[in-house]
Amino acid sequence: MTAIRLLMALILMQLAGCVRLPQAEPAALQFDLGPADTTPSQTPHAMFWDVKVSSPIWLEDIKILYRQATENPYELRSFQGVRWVAAPEELLQNRLRAAMSPPVEQPSRHEQLPPAVMALHIQLETFLVEMDAGGKAQAKVSWLAMAWSRRNRQILGARRFTTSAPVDGATATKAVAGLAAATDQAMAQMLPWMNQLEHRVGL
Repeated sequence: MTAIRLLMALILMQLAGCVRLPQAEPAALQFDLGPADTTPSQTPHAMFWDVKVSSPIWLEDIKILYRQATENPYELRSFQGVRWVAAPEELLQNRLRAAMSPPVEQPSRHEQLPPAVMALHIQLETFLVEMDAGGKAQAKVSWLAMAWSRRNRQILGARRFTTSAPVDGATATKAVAGLAAATDQAMAQMLPWMNQLEHRVGL
């Protein structure tokens, strides 16, 4: 009986040596839009604005998207092993708030800022890299912005901002850099527009 148990133990040890445990997949690299580019001299004031950013469902993911025109221009693909730290709409909203002018006087611990008197809704429409047949790539960003007064719900203006930036290479790092540059270009156009709307309503 002892010999049988010993034999069974040897067989189990051999089987255990043949079984390979599954290897953990390497963690995906995470990207954000990096440090902001230069901010226009005329920036809107954060205290006046209630900013919301939304996007279509296909942009709510954290995948970094691209389109390959040489193979199938109708198919959206994503770079493997990388992702955004948050959905593009959240990255844009945080970047916009960081670029807006803070209050002239910071409130104390027991004080609150007055409620925003203007609202801005941004509908993100495009946020991807397009690669053409010639091996060149462009980061493309576009969104529709609509502003209105929270006092009387009057529409103050609406504009679409569309920009692109060259992508020097087909890597995820280059794609992120291009998307950040295109985002900053669009913001550089929108921030002075928001500032003009503030003056229009007498702020």
